[in-house]
Amino acid sequence: MKASTPGASIRQRGRTPLRRPASLHLEVADRLRQLIQQGDLVPGSKIPEAELCIQMQVSRTPMREAIKRLAAEGWVDLLLNRGARVSCVSVDETCDLYEVLAFLERQVGEQVAPRLSAQDLKQLEQLHRKLQRLHQNRRRKEYTLLNQEFHHNLALLTGNRLLASTYQDLLSRASRARYLANLSSGRWDESMDEHETIMQALRRQDGQALGRCLSEHLQRTGAVVIAALKQQQEPQ
Repeated sequence: MKASTPGASIRQRGRTPLRRPASLHLEVADRLRQLIQQGDLVPGSKIPEAELCIQMQVSRTPMREAIKRLAAEGWVDLLLNRGARVSCVSVDETCDLYEVLAFLERQVGEQVAPRLSAQDLKQLEQLHRKLQRLHQNRRRKEYTLLNQEFHHNLALLTGNRLLASTYQDLLSRASRARYLANLSSGRWDESMDEHETIMQALRRQDGQALGRCLSEHLQRTGAVVIAALKQQQEPQ
């Protein structure tokens, strides 16, 4: 995988000043997570704390608290007296992530289907149509972000807050591997077709079918991601 200098990409994505919520470090952590997730901070690279503090217009304290949080989540490695670096993506960990996510997807499908209101379904239909348009226009990055929102919304609609938060955390971590794998257009097209099958199960409010479709959809994507990562990490 081609290494890149993070500075230019970070300047483009990180220049907007952050708000000042009570827990500022959580917002900083979200921004850092996004930079890592989308490959702007590449595996093995140092976290440029000073530069990021200037761009986000925050002090070192929330930045360091955010980095500690990401270290606890496995996104970065803390270096003794030398700051932190982006952790590398492990094939074994990615396999574990997709295995657990496939299980959670089935749970989400089975739990959410009978709870859907007409308004819930309408909102999901709107997201689905937006996904179709982004796919047709080949706007991949926007599609990926909206796709995550779609699946996270399904988890939230179960009404199980622990399931939703666990699912979102693992999905976010898995999406990092997905970005690095740079999935083919062929898999993207298949994924869009699978989304229509998911919507059909949602419209019927068939929990068993929905759980199966969501799980199989995730497993197919995971298999492609893992194969791509293995190929990237083979000795040249």
